[in-house]
Amino acid sequence: MSVKRLPPADAYRLVRRGARLVDLRPAEIYARAHPWMAESRPLESLASMGTPLSERAERPVVFVCRTGTVTAAHAALLARCSDGPAYAVNGGFDAWRRQGLPIETPPRSLGAQLRGALASLAQSLRAA
Repeated sequence: MSVKRLPPADAYRLVRRGARLVDLRPAEIYARAHPWMAESRPLESLASMGTPLSERAERPVVFVCRTGTVTAAHAALLARCSDGPAYAVNGGFDAWRRQGLPIETPPRSLGAQLRGALASLAQSLRAA
């Protein structure tokens, strides 16, 4: 089985229809921002897996890395991780983000929210 490359918009449509989206970037980078509905599975962890990622053979798996080069270089490994169709996002997360597709980021801390609100208030008071 091979890994077919998809433009980010096509990959997004596939995920919306139920495909599993797997982010291969390191966990600390994934935590900063990742494609909507993606789960973190760093590439190193896939090599040690004994079972495929998909619990249903017909469920597609879409892989994403930062720029698409990791998915291209490890296509054989990624194909073995899926019993069903396997895809890679062409251009990776960088292309996903450039196309304005949904991403998830951690919520800002309360302190950061307060600092932002206070800065905005101070700016509006100076303008008045």
